[in-house]
Amino acid sequence: MSKKILVTILCLMCFVVMHSQVIGGITYKAVSDNGFEVVSTGKSEHQIVIPDTICMGDKVYSVVRIGDRAFYDNKNLQSIRIPQTVEKIGESAFAYCSNLKEVVLGEGLKEIGDMAFASCFSLRAFTFPESLQSIHARAFLNCRELRKVEIPESVSVIEESTFSQCLNLTEVKLSNLTSRIGNEAFSGCKSMKCIVMPDNRPLIGENVFSGCVNVEDVKGHLLVIPEYVVKDKLFPHARVFMEKVSKISTSFSFYAGRRTIAAIDEWRKKKDSETKAQWEKRVHDEHELKAELDAVTERLKLEYIKDNAPDLFLPTLVGEYVVEESGYRVTTKDFGDILVKVPAGEADNFKKKYDKLVITPKYGIIGDQFGLSECTFALGKKIYKGTGTVEEDDSQDITANQLIAGLFRGLDSNEDVPVDREVDENIPQNSTNNNSTFAFIIGNENYQEAVNVQFAGDDARTFEKYCKKTLGLPDENVRCYIDATYATILRVVSDVKQIAKVRDGNINVIFYYAGHGFPDDAEKQAYLLPVDAKSSQLDVCYSLDRLYNELQQTNANMVTVFLDACFTGSLRGEGMIAEERGVAIKPRDNEPKGNLVVFSAATGEQTAHPYKEKGHGLFTYFLLKKLQESRGNETLGGLIEYISKNVEDVSSIKLNKTQTPTAQASREIEDTWKTMKLR
Repeated sequence: MSKKILVTILCLMCFVVMHSQVIGGITYKAVSDNGFEVVSTGKSEHQIVIPDTICMGDKVYSVVRIGDRAFYDNKNLQSIRIPQTVEKIGESAFAYCSNLKEVVLGEGLKEIGDMAFASCFSLRAFTFPESLQSIHARAFLNCRELRKVEIPESVSVIEESTFSQCLNLTEVKLSNLTSRIGNEAFSGCKSMKCIVMPDNRPLIGENVFSGCVNVEDVKGHLLVIPEYVVKDKLFPHARVFMEKVSKISTSFSFYAGRRTIAAIDEWRKKKDSETKAQWEKRVHDEHELKAELDAVTERLKLEYIKDNAPDLFLPTLVGEYVVEESGYRVTTKDFGDILVKVPAGEADNFKKKYDKLVITPKYGIIGDQFGLSECTFALGKKIYKGTGTVEEDDSQDITANQLIAGLFRGLDSNEDVPVDREVDENIPQNSTNNNSTFAFIIGNENYQEAVNVQFAGDDARTFEKYCKKTLGLPDENVRCYIDATYATILRVVSDVKQIAKVRDGNINVIFYYAGHGFPDDAEKQAYLLPVDAKSSQLDVCYSLDRLYNELQQTNANMVTVFLDACFTGSLRGEGMIAEERGVAIKPRDNEPKGNLVVFSAATGEQTAHPYKEKGHGLFTYFLLKKLQESRGNETLGGLIEYISKNVEDVSSIKLNKTQTPTAQASREIEDTWKTMKLR
């Protein structure tokens, strides 16, 4: 070995020895000029919080990695919080931590190493950050209590045996951008019931789903089920699912799914006869899209019926006249028996001349399947009607409702409008000391039965970051829900009440909602609209009166509600939630109770607008902007004054609209709320 190489090695060893530190029983070592990794830990702590920085002398280092085998076989570890500075979790870092139940990850993690969490038998839930890029082989092998997995779009490959032998895993949602699924990736997941597969076929290894015998539902992101799932029979031993496959493969949704997407993609292309402005206006108009969907659905319905119609339709008369049913029973090869209504006085003649009847079938779609909707039997000018196997045609709803939410994604944003992300990126960081405040955040953007709410998801995600970084709430005190269903909203409110009960009301609550709001036509009551409900389904919508009452009953020290929604029935921007409603309705006022302050994006008769240049709702943008400028140290009175002034200014000058945010407090705190703060 040359002298130069030896000197280099000795210098490196000295650097490592000199640049290592033990804090709270955890050993850290330097891996770069400004980065440390966790090397090892003592095994006595049940809960561990990894700091984002380590101070050594007068220099501050970021904690950037959890080293290989750093927590290997730590039987005492139950909970760990990993900061956003950590970019990699090394090989077997937490392997065989059999009592590890909770892992809270920062939004900076990029890589999870081979066997990183293998045989963490107690790990029940795991949320992957959107920053994640790769999950290596066997990373979650034998995590027996893991229940649900959702892979972010940033991860395109599922490696070999990544989730193998996760015995209680019931739901998996793969990204629509998944390009490869490795050998035995989900093998032995015997409790698996539901899986969302990519619409386009990824490279699929061997025995990917072997042992997944209880699968009941497989679907795509936009498609009712991807074609390759049916063709390749990826779940041959899942009896319940395989029983459904034949019916799914003959359904109208399966037939029309990819054809509809292809037709809409073609429709989105700019025509030679269109100016750029005309093209942009057309493809961003939800009414134009719905009209095109209707036309495409009607065309595909006719094609589907034509493709499925039998070449010959020869019903056979069987049995005698059925007096109780006032007709004859005829049998068909494809549709079973049909009852033909024939008056008793004409029964003999009908039977005698049956071979001379002109029989005309009419086909339709019901329950997503091809069927016989009607059949006429003509004898001269006399027409007898036979009942079909379907009663009505529901093909219009099938395709539109299945695909419209996904097809709207991306239409709202104008690619020519640059988005200023300064408020999303430069988030002030304060110490995490606001332990008594809990934030519950809902961003409902992608609706199943209504037009999407532009930027609502980004509104919620960025507000979540401000709660953690700027307002100083611990990660476990902040709960963010994107595209919340009615059941999710119920669970959110239940969680608020449960935490308040445990803390004897000695908490502060922040409740944030971005999404659709609407009024009840009859009572003028205001409701939050879950993503899985229609505005006509009041029994599965959540009224503001109910929300305020539930929050008041927690007896919390302070409850602050932010509503980036309007409750007139209008969309965020232009149009109405329900097409049959032509005008906006002013809902009746909902009075806060208890220690409750409500910030609303607009007054009762106004619409809440998007701020496209900033990529947020107009109200939320200035809420975030003031938190940024004040580093969270602003009174509620100052906050509403700033938001109202700036929203009114932008809506009037840039949008030529009127939007006036308001704040309303309960009578109990009407004299003091303006001096209160969020942190």
